Amino acid sequence: MAGIGDLAENTGDWHVAQAGMLLTQLQLLEFNARRGIATKTGSPMLDFRALTVGEWITENPMTNYDQLKTVLTRFNELAPERGHLDVSALVELRDQLAHSRVIPYSSTTPFPLILLKLGPSRQGKVQLLARIEMNADWFTEKRQLLDLAINTVGLWP
Repeated sequence: MAGIGDLAENTGDWHVAQAGMLLTQLQLLEFNARRGIATKTGSPMLDFRALTVGEWITENPMTNYDQLKTVLTRFNELAPERGHLDVSALVELRDQLAHSRVIPYSSTTPFPLILLKLGPSRQGKVQLLARIEMNADWFTEKRQLLDLAINTVGLWP
């Protein structure tokens, strides 16, 4: 199976792989931040592999329904200042990927894709909040942001 580096840039498979990498990095970041919070607050660790569907488990930093912004903000409250995360940039990336519209660049050249972030409806209209070209530079910048955050969280005992 081909890796991301083997895929031709600005193709459908390349975009799927790049976006999938960002989503996976966001999930890893959130999990590790939750684990750090649980460790720092003395919450018991769970063996998630041993859980069964329908089982009731204790709510704690690993299992609660806190949103990403809440989790990362709490992490920053507990971490030393040198280990603080850029919460707004990380949450913005997550929101862009989760809530934006992805459209082809043009009708003749479908890639790179354009990410449109729309605001709430007001009197039957929505405001365009962001228009982002999902090209190689954008993906590289976002992977670097996430790599730094994941490494920062990983350094925290």
